[in-house]
Amino acid sequence: MSRIADNQCCTQTYIELYLLDKKTERIQPIKTCIDAMVNSTKSDDWWWVDAFHMAMPVFAKLGVIYNNNQYFEKMYDLYNYSKTKPKKTGLYNTTDHLWWRDSTFISPVVTPNGKQVYWSRGNGWVMGALVRVLDIMPENAPHRGEYLSTFHDMAQALLAVQRSDGFWNPSLADPNDFGGKETSGTAMFTYALAWGINKGFLDSITYEAAVIKAWNGMVSDALHSNGMLGYVQGTGKQPLDGQPLSYDKVANFEDYGLGAFLLAGSEVYKLAGDSLAAPIIHTGIKDLPAVQNLYLFPNPFTVITTISYNLGESTFVNLSIFDATGNKVCAILKKERQVPGKYSFNWYGNNDFGNPVPAGIYIVTIQTDKSIQTRKVELIR
Repeated sequence: MSRIADNQCCTQTYIELYLLDKKTERIQPIKTCIDAMVNSTKSDDWWWVDAFHMAMPVFAKLGVIYNNNQYFEKMYDLYNYSKTKPKKTGLYNTTDHLWWRDSTFISPVVTPNGKQVYWSRGNGWVMGALVRVLDIMPENAPHRGEYLSTFHDMAQALLAVQRSDGFWNPSLADPNDFGGKETSGTAMFTYALAWGINKGFLDSITYEAAVIKAWNGMVSDALHSNGMLGYVQGTGKQPLDGQPLSYDKVANFEDYGLGAFLLAGSEVYKLAGDSLAAPIIHTGIKDLPAVQNLYLFPNPFTVITTISYNLGESTFVNLSIFDATGNKVCAILKKERQVPGKYSFNWYGNNDFGNPVPAGIYIVTIQTDKSIQTRKVELIR
């Protein structure tokens, strides 16, 4: 096995299989390969940011399995070289908190409009890598704090450049140079931001609306009924590759979009709650105009369910029903001003046109000025 990160990526799966049935011969070749890097002084292997997502989780997993900080230290050595060394500035812009894909895009290279070339999916690879590593590493692992700090900074930077339709452009800093919807980068950012909220690392008040907007945008504007994803940039390394993108264009390597979309879906599903009764939004802030005692009865239901809640103070309220794929099926309240008190509304399993919707799981979402809460409800026909 080589030192090339792309060739090491698959070992993440093999390590997971080893953990199901711990036979030494199933992990030894992987360990031998990574140990050769750990015992080497060479640190410039990861010269492109995609490598982080491919290889960093491998080092993190081995560090946990063998309880050996050397894997964490070497992972950081390789990561930090890419972050700080190429062309003396490194691939990470500490001002913009975004990454150049590799050294060929470092300033003074700019778009025709004079903006930095920050590739959406490239930054998606980094966010994905940080999430995976933070999810694997123990809290006391070396350098974990720096990964988390970078994750926070990137999240804030990405929030500032999200499109109004929920997507991110292929070129993050220049919407006039290969602007437009792009699903793979959008899906990676959605995955990372939703994970951050679920883990309590990101404030739900600040980031949840962005996650919901991104997920709903992908489901409504990119997802085909047969599962194909539109607006997926194919193989490349920069915003111009694979252009132009469209709803119907098939990418030359659709896995970039599909895998990221499934990762995003897994975290958005957790954000929506993993039981029919559990609330999904945890703000951690006590002085919000919190919706209290949000309750649905009966649940499951066949004809009618009553949505009831208490409101702590005056606020605008949106009360909506979404299906399991994130499409809004019914708006019960549209920005209605409500004073403190108890409220209840009935939902008859219909859409906005009064037509019955299919049986299944639906998401009841109540949004106030500062927070969102949801419950799952099951409709049985």
